[in-house]
Amino acid sequence: MVDAIEAAIDKRTPIADSFKPYKSKKNRDPDYHKLTVRNFYIFYVVIEEKDKSIVEYRRILYKKRNWQNII
Repeated sequence: MVDAIEAAIDKRTPIADSFKPYKSKKNRDPDYHKLTVRNFYIFYVVIEEKDKSIVEYRRILYKKRNWQNII
């Protein structure tokens, strides 16, 4: 499972800001984005700096949990 998550993160990171933001119940700045890997959701933000973007992965949640209330 860890290998699948790492592979998905490696694949998503270079193009992370090209995906539509996830709209959570809370207003967030920067917006969360959602990545699905098997039975997990991975939430991340893209932080824009002067000459680069930083992708920060913040949460990995199991799909069968009540994850909407967590995010």
